[in-house]
Amino acid sequence: MKINTKVWRFVIAGVLLTVLGAWTYTSLMDNKAAVEGRVYERDFSRRTPVQVEKVSKKVLSQSKRLLGTFEPNRELDVKVQAQGEVVREAISEGQSIKQGALIAKIDDDQLRYQLIAAEADLKDAQQSVSRYQNLTDNDAVAKVQLDNAQLRLARAESQVKVLRKQINQTAVTAPFSGVVTEKMFEKGTVVSSGMPLAHLVELSKLKLIVQVPEADLLSFREGQNVTVVTDVHPSAKYEGTISMVGAKGDKAHNFPVHITVANSEEYPLRAGMYGSLQFESDDQTETMVISREALVGSTQNASVYKVNEGVAYKQPIVIGSTSGEELEVISGLQINDQVVVNGQINLSDSTEVVIR
Repeated sequence: MKINTKVWRFVIAGVLLTVLGAWTYTSLMDNKAAVEGRVYERDFSRRTPVQVEKVSKKVLSQSKRLLGTFEPNRELDVKVQAQGEVVREAISEGQSIKQGALIAKIDDDQLRYQLIAAEADLKDAQQSVSRYQNLTDNDAVAKVQLDNAQLRLARAESQVKVLRKQINQTAVTAPFSGVVTEKMFEKGTVVSSGMPLAHLVELSKLKLIVQVPEADLLSFREGQNVTVVTDVHPSAKYEGTISMVGAKGDKAHNFPVHITVANSEEYPLRAGMYGSLQFESDDQTETMVISREALVGSTQNASVYKVNEGVAYKQPIVIGSTSGEELEVISGLQINDQVVVNGQINLSDSTEVVIR
């Protein structure tokens, strides 16, 4: 029986596809095995070597540093008091502007037309009062007519003053010198009274806000001059004045202290940066201390790895004052707790460790 040529072609194609598929599958499996062989897999049967030290209690050096955050001395949303269409925008985001500088101009044509009419009424009322005053002096008219003319004059004067003030309010200006951090309008925007147009931040002066432990609070008083330093400009020292000592502390017995610092053109500061208050403390009380090497993260959001029975647990802590390479621990640890000072880069929470 003779097989059709088309059938042979299908049979040969099927065999070829089967062979190609088998070869492709084998190659993929070999490649997968090679890739998996190169991927690092942590051996959880092995403990991570670390160095530790015990949390101790000691009197810190009298020279202390308290970390805080700079905030603007003043900031506010500049709001419009008029209503209408913005016909001129005079600022852009990030721009430094002086006190009294124009921010936006609102269309005042209709108010000016009203003012023209009101000033005409005022002039007519002034003439009426003058005329009735002469007539009253000569007993030509009753005094009540003069009284009515004077009342009309008072209303006309009031209307002119109101319109002039409303026209002045169509020019929105900066209440103090600062930086425009946000612009909330465009030319052509129709605004209403009370709508914010821009957020203005004063950076010529900044406030450094630090949390002072109860034991050190008596070292600070309003009006006191202090020294402020930053990590951003380590060679610069800023002279600050304490503007506020908090009357209420938090649960950890820390009290907010505000230090006003003049900004520097040579070493400029920005709101949100960290700064440190340097001061000499008379406190001789022992406090819980760890090495700076144990710190994970920043002193504002601090944590350490605490070792307990061969396992390292990530432990959040609260840092107080700092003295050189030593940090005061306000909460989160106990005396004699073991904390990792070397090897943290290889750790995650609940990692088994071996102490070297």
